[in-house]
Amino acid sequence: MGEQAKTAALWGLVTVVMLVTCWIVFVTTPPIFPSYVSVPAAEAQTDLEEYLERFGKVDLNHATIQEIGALPQIDDDLAMRIMMERDRRPQGFTATEELLTVDGVTKELLDLWKNLLYCG
Repeated sequence: MGEQAKTAALWGLVTVVMLVTCWIVFVTTPPIFPSYVSVPAAEAQTDLEEYLERFGKVDLNHATIQEIGALPQIDDDLAMRIMMERDRRPQGFTATEELLTVDGVTKELLDLWKNLLYCG
């Protein structure tokens, strides 16, 4: 076997090992944030109380990813989109209603979060 063939085979093996390692990490790592699919009203009220107890009312423009990710009925992707939209704006959010510009934030979610967030 020539030198080029050996090098190509080695790089092919390295590539396979890296892909398998990435796949294992991706599949076995639990999500960072809790994900809520559908929450009954009584449970949603408990979630609101727990959130306020844990974080208090949170300034949307200074909130950490953990604070945004812990909002009731939010998933990882939506939390990241909110953070990205906030960072994209020079002054951040000026009103919580501006969250409606983020894909996935609905009027119902905004109503649910109205007592948890403010823009400072």
